[in-house]
Amino acid sequence: MGSALLSEAHRLLAGSGHAAVELGVDDRNHRAAALHRRSGYVVVGTGADAGPDGPEPWTLMRLEPADHTRRNR
Repeated sequence: MGSALLSEAHRLLAGSGHAAVELGVDDRNHRAAALHRRSGYVVVGTGADAGPDGPEPWTLMRLEPADHTRRNR
């Protein structure tokens, strides 16, 4: 289901002229990160937000919808 939702979001974004999609993934959410990698996202940065128990690390991922569309043809 996650793949279908991402595909539809990519289609809508590319159709409305967006050049890229970026998202942050909690570093503890390995399943989400794997889904995004399978969808063509690449890591472009990292960071951390302050949390109640210390830093909460995240990874910034990016997808160029036009490149993704060409790869899947």
